[in-house]
Amino acid sequence: MNELASQSKYANASAREISRFLEQRLRGLYHNVLLINPEDRPYTDPPNLYVHRSEPWIVDRRVIFNLYIFDDGDLAYEPRLQRIEEVLRERGDVHKIVRAHAPDNMLKEMLNVEVMVPERRKVPRLAQVDGGNAK
Repeated sequence: MNELASQSKYANASAREISRFLEQRLRGLYHNVLLINPEDRPYTDPPNLYVHRSEPWIVDRRVIFNLYIFDDGDLAYEPRLQRIEEVLRERGDVHKIVRAHAPDNMLKEMLNVEVMVPERRKVPRLAQVDGGNAK
């Protein structure tokens, strides 16, 4: 597997972990927190929180990607977005949170969240270990 594909899998795993974190911390605020592809339009009872991950890139041994977070509830979404921002600020991997107009909906905003995680490198295993010290 090439380096970019490996980092993409790593970004997917990180995005899933953040989605689960949001689902746990926002329990009762949303029916579902779904990590979806941008072209997906699931039909479930609102309010739901949809999360989409951009393609990752690598800078200074860090994997960086954006999460686009959209609230599909009613137009009184502002307190919910504020709560999401508060929850995400608790995480060390969230670098920046910006508001943007949601695609296909000029009345609502979404969150654009930049996530930075350390690059995963495969470390070669040592051939022989004696009492915790490599020979």
